[in-house]
Amino acid sequence: MNDSLVKNPFYLQERMNMVPRLWDVVGANVGVFTRTTDSNHTKSVQQFWNKISHESVKESYSGWYSEIDEAFYSDYQIEDGPNNNKIAKETSNPLEWVEEENYVFRIGPYLPQIRKWLQTSVHPKMFLSAFSEEYLHNEDLRVSHFAAIFSITMGHSCPK
Repeated sequence: MNDSLVKNPFYLQERMNMVPRLWDVVGANVGVFTRTTDSNHTKSVQQFWNKISHESVKESYSGWYSEIDEAFYSDYQIEDGPNNNKIAKETSNPLEWVEEENYVFRIGPYLPQIRKWLQTSVHPKMFLSAFSEEYLHNEDLRVSHFAAIFSITMGHSCPK
């Protein structure tokens, strides 16, 4: 895709206007759709940072990253690709080794409360195991990415 299109707000708005039509086509019932650029999201992000700032630290992190998936992958989620490269097992998208600074929230002390809440709140239960595997096995939760690794501007900047 043309990089200049992705950075064009009119192009992005046109794409976002297609999302509700897609929901209609697949019969999805979505109560609220919030974009990262919406003012209510901005306010929520600011409140989030204020609440976790005392338990967050800035650290360096490196790992296999997919720009297409916008995700880092653990070793067990990676395999050798056809071009002597690394790819994500789940999506087959190419990976690149990336090092970045980001904020880490020390989630460990809250895990028992979070697990208890999830057990009573997530329905259907089949989604609980996927969430638990991904997020609730670690003492640290990375809560930011810095724009240096992205080719487009992300929704909100991190605190200084």
